[in-house]
Amino acid sequence: MEIAEARESIYYWWWAFARLSPVLWYANQTGLKPIDPAIAKVTEALGDLWRYPAFGVWWKTRGSKVFAESKRPAKVQQLDLSLLHEHPFDKDKMYVEVPLNIRQQTIVSQFKKLLAQEHEGRALNLAAHSTAHLALHTKRYRLSTIEKEYWVLLYRLLYPNIEIWRIGDRLQVAPHLKVRDTAGAEALKRKHALNAVTGRYYYKARFTLLNLERDSFPNFSEIHVSSRKQPFGSEHQKAFRAATEDGIDGKTSAWAQWLKDTYLEELHREVKRRVPHLEYNMRRPESNARHRIPAFVAGTSDLLE
Repeated sequence: MEIAEARESIYYWWWAFARLSPVLWYANQTGLKPIDPAIAKVTEALGDLWRYPAFGVWWKTRGSKVFAESKRPAKVQQLDLSLLHEHPFDKDKMYVEVPLNIRQQTIVSQFKKLLAQEHEGRALNLAAHSTAHLALHTKRYRLSTIEKEYWVLLYRLLYPNIEIWRIGDRLQVAPHLKVRDTAGAEALKRKHALNAVTGRYYYKARFTLLNLERDSFPNFSEIHVSSRKQPFGSEHQKAFRAATEDGIDGKTSAWAQWLKDTYLEELHREVKRRVPHLEYNMRRPESNARHRIPAFVAGTSDLLE
């Protein structure tokens, strides 16, 4: 049950996004330690993400410990007056005196007013008070949005030359923007709209991954990393780039090959699941979809039937 609950939580997407980091991947493959202390911390904390391709196994062996709170949240309690001199007063707590000879309704009303003066209310960032080794940047997020960001990023990593609107169409990130069944000016209008929507998901996903590498998730705040950045230092830069960037001769890098071997079939399944009626049509003997799905996913053709 614990694994099932974790699979539906933000921690699953933390794991999923982390596996899309070429920096974390290269550190794992080579045993090299990133020179940025924050990235080094994340690398060490997450452990061997690539040894455990199944989330459940990784969560049981590593994740549940990394994200566990080291102490329980504070609770409201009554102070013992006889031991008041021994009590460890905390700046993050409010201490009040409550008279018991007035109505309870009056006490509650007055306490609420005092609390409103001292407490941040809904603006309180609970994540900032976490004691976990890797703590959430914020507890204000939408899992459905993070999921879309993930799939858009993975799609673009697997197919770097595909047009953004086609990624949005295949993943149905905005189902109301139907592009393939329209033509002319209306089709162009919808393409522009779908391109903008999907582009925002991709934009946010890239920053989400960069922030994750630096121990901040979920966080899509803009972060600038120079193209000349050397995550493992100058002496390892050439080898890092060779392993994570395709060659000018078209040779696939080790990183790109790992992505294809690991995720290409999974992406195909996700597209089949999301595109309306596609799974059903592929089961029909006379359907052309089974033969056209590779080109459809790759974005070289929009035909299915």
